[in-house]
This record gives sequence, C-alpha cells and structure tokens, in this order.
Amino acid sequence: MSRIIIADPHPLIRYALSQFLASQGHQIVAALADGASALHETLALRPHLLVLGLDLPRLGGLEVIQRLRQRGSSVAVLVLTSQSNEHFASLCLQAGATGFIGKEQDLAALSLALASVLDGRSYFPAESLPGVISGSGQGEERELLKRLSPREVTVLRYLVNGRSNKSIADELAISNRTVSTYKTRLLEKLKTDSLAGLMEIAWRNGLLQVISTEPKEPSDSPLGAQEPWAAFMQTFSSAPEPITLRNAQGQLLAANQCFLDLYGVDREQVIGKRLLDSEVLSAQERKRVDALYREAYTREEPFTGEIVIHLHGHERRVRYWGVPYRDSQQRMVAMIGSSREVQPADQALNTLHDRLRKSESLRRTRVRYLQDAGQLFLQALTQVRSALEEKVAPRARQAAIRATNDMTERVELLLDVLQLENRNVQLAVERVDLLQLTAFVVNAFNERSTTRYTLDVGAVPERCQVWVDPLRYQQMLDDLLIHFDHYGALTLRVTALETAADELQWCLEPELDTAQAEAAWRSTSARTLHLSRCEQLALLMNGSLEVITGIGPTLAQLQIVVLLAVADQ
Repeated sequence: MSRIIIADPHPLIRYALSQFLASQGHQIVAALADGASALHETLALRPHLLVLGLDLPRLGGLEVIQRLRQRGSSVAVLVLTSQSNEHFASLCLQAGATGFIGKEQDLAALSLALASVLDGRSYFPAESLPGVISGSGQGEERELLKRLSPREVTVLRYLVNGRSNKSIADELAISNRTVSTYKTRLLEKLKTDSLAGLMEIAWRNGLLQVISTEPKEPSDSPLGAQEPWAAFMQTFSSAPEPITLRNAQGQLLAANQCFLDLYGVDREQVIGKRLLDSEVLSAQERKRVDALYREAYTREEPFTGEIVIHLHGHERRVRYWGVPYRDSQQRMVAMIGSSREVQPADQALNTLHDRLRKSESLRRTRVRYLQDAGQLFLQALTQVRSALEEKVAPRARQAAIRATNDMTERVELLLDVLQLENRNVQLAVERVDLLQLTAFVVNAFNERSTTRYTLDVGAVPERCQVWVDPLRYQQMLDDLLIHFDHYGALTLRVTALETAADELQWCLEPELDTAQAEAAWRSTSARTLHLSRCEQLALLMNGSLEVITGIGPTLAQLQIVVLLAVADQ
C-alpha cells in the first residue's frame, strides 16, 4: 500500500482525489491546502508520493518541489494542475518533479501517471514537453520566463490573476514592500512596463487562470451569461487596474470595481453595453475600436491601441488592450481587456524603453565578443607561458610567469562575470552551516592579505543551516573582502533574519571609517571586476548588492543581502 499526500487549494479536488486514490488501495496520510504545510508534512511523514497542485497559497508548488530536492528528499512528486502547458511542464521538470498531468485528463490518464511515478519512472506526456523533447528553439518570451525563479513565477501568477499586493503578501508571508520589489523585478526581467504587459505575456504562455464555470450552451444574451463569470469577478475584483470581459459582439459581460469607479457607473448600468454604445468615445473612435476588437476576437489574438476618451468633462488619451479568455478546454469564451491613461511622460518613457532594448541587444553582442576575446587571450597566455619556461633566463622567467599568471586570473575572472551576467551558471547547493563557512572564508582571507577582518556577529538565529552553493558563496564573500583590501583593519558585520517562509535573510556589511570609505571608492579596475562578480552571485542567490547612502555628506557603503532556504536540523 502506497502512502500519499495530496496538496491542492480546492477542497473538492482534495476530496475527490482522496476518494479515488483510496479506491485504488492507497493510504492518504494528509490532504493539505497550502504549500508550506505540504513541504513540512512531506519532509516529516516521508510518503511514497506527493500529488501537488501549483497554485498553492503561502508557498507555490514549484517552490515546494525545489525545496524538497534542496533538502535531500527523493519523494516522487506528481504535479496535477490546470496549468497544463509546455512552459509549466518544463518548469516542473527542471524543479525536480517526477510527473506532470493536467486536471482536464481523464481517470485512466491519472491512473497511468500514478502507476508510472510509484514504479520509479517519470511521467511527462510528449505533448506537454514538445520543446524539451525535440530540442526545438524557444521564443524570446519563453526564454525570459525560464529565467524566473520559482518565487518570481508564483508572484507573477498571483499578479496576472488579479491579486492585490496585500493579498499576495498575506499568502506568501512576506511584506507588501517585498511584493512590490518582485513586481518591479518581473517588469524588468520580462521587458514590459505595466501589469497589462505582464498579463499579455501571461496569456501567451498559459499563465492566466481559466474560468471555473461556463455556460452549458453558448448564449448571445449578456444577462444570461452573467452567472458563469462569477469566477472572473472573484478573481479580478481587487485588481488595481480596470479589467473587463466582453463577448464576440463587444458586449460587456463583467467588470471589476476599478473599472466602475473610473467611469463613475454602477454595474447594472453597463452590463450588456457594446463598444459601439460607449458614451466616452466619439462616433468615429467607436467604429474604429469596435472593428479592431471584432477582428482580434475572430482571430483569437491579443490587440492593443490608443484612443481619446471624454471622461468627466476632460479629454484623456488612453492605451487599451485585450487578450482572449479561455475555458478549461482552451476554447475562447470571451475577451479580457484593460486600459490605462497615457501620461505626457509616457512617450518619452516608450522611447527610453526602445533605447534600452537596443542597448540590451548591444550588451549581449559585447558580452559574446568579450567571451570570444577572453578565450583567445587565455590561449595566447598559455602559449607565452610555455615559451617562457623553455627559453628565458630563470630570474626573468619567474617575473614573466608571475605577470602571465596575474593576467590569466583577470581574464578568467572576466569570463566568469560574463557567464554570470548571461545566467549561464547553475548553483550546486549543499547543506551548510553559513556562520561557520563565513568565519572560515574570513580567516582564510586574513592569512593571505594585508587587511585583517574582524567578524562581528549580530542578531543571528540559532539555525544557520541553509542550502547554498558553498564554493560560490565563498567566492562572493572573497570578492567583497578583496574590494576593501589594503585599507587596514576592518570589521565585517553579519546579521540574519528568519522569514515566515522558512528562509534566512543573510546580510554582510563591511564597517568603514571615513578615510577607509573614501579610499574604497577609488577602486582599481581589477577590484571593480571582483565587485561585479560579487553582485552577480548575490543576484543568483535571490539577493542583491546594495549601496547604503546617508553615512556622511558624500559617502556610501556596501552590503550584500541574500535569501537562502533554511535546512532542517
């Protein structure tokens, strides 16, 4: 008899799965509604199988899988989700899932998936992983999504499905400010400038939540279609932007509170109205927008444009957009839309974004060139060193070899920074006592350097066992220490804070006096390169390297903050 844990946010799904699995002779040891409980109970009860949903509160399903693997758990994980598309299947595979099946599949497919994973085999149907199996290239958008961390994917899913920052913060046990930071990071990483842009990307990649109910028979009556959109209203009621849902004729099926407040209307006044009935558009604009909408609806494609509206006695320029809204069988049932006012600075901002995109393209080209040049430089240095060892007098040979060794180290450092910038590095995490490792790195640095660091341990919790790549952490800390080398005796202050999400926020900060701080910013190019790698490694460890201002009239100070998963004792 196999022991199974079920983790899904929907009570009916948990009940139905429990009944089905029990009828198959399995023992249900726990049925849980959130990710944090799923992680804790799986580690504690050690079941044969975890049947896991992705849209779990407190800790997303992807994060649960990742943390189980980080903590050495080999439990089989079968992902059962409505997000049955290539992107999510690929993410689950990379995180360490054993199998993946969509909720739209029948019981025979579920039985086959269960049998496979319980027998020690993986279960990823070919149609869910066409890009992975065939090795076909992915679009730029798909590649950008693949670079998101599991926590970023979780926040993105909540954002695009209408959750407010406060609601997300409560679900994930983090602060509103942290949610805002994640949102800013998502906008940067996915190269868009608004929540509307995130929602378009989400639609194209299957991240938008599908409706849970729908009409049994299609109806052209907007009044007859109101009830099925209850799930939509619940999902997007608190979204911070106006959100609407319209049918093929452009009739309004549903609208959130932000939309009603913006236009100063009651829901009963606008339900059923067409785009051609809009009172805020001129007759010409109504026809143009309606034609664009109907063409996009027929083609089942996203659309966007700009219009001038007359609202509350003022003329405003608005950018609007729409994306298809689909049911659980991926049939288009409506068009979801939104809008936002175009501010005078927006045009300049759009121009800036275009320049940034071109700059990013040039940066990638430059990185490739520097990588190629660095490899050629290393080959040339190797040849020079070999020639020196054979033909030059001993004393001159030693000086030349030292110089070539120094050049080799700098080129290798440059190549490593470039690899990190392109996110071509994978962390090899292990269970580590972080305070002990930090002390080891500082002591080793003191033995070979003219600077002597004193370790000042502030508020550090008893549990310092975390999952981290020890070599990369040592490299990051070394790079920070090197940046402040040759400035006398320094103190490295270490503070830590355990978060509610079972993570450790670890802060490293050199304490400098005025003279040392002034000298620290007059860095050589080599030290600047070390600091660049330090920053990239901090980003790779879900953290950042930050400049703290306000120390003095013209001074600033560095600190590294990383967020690491806590390991069980």
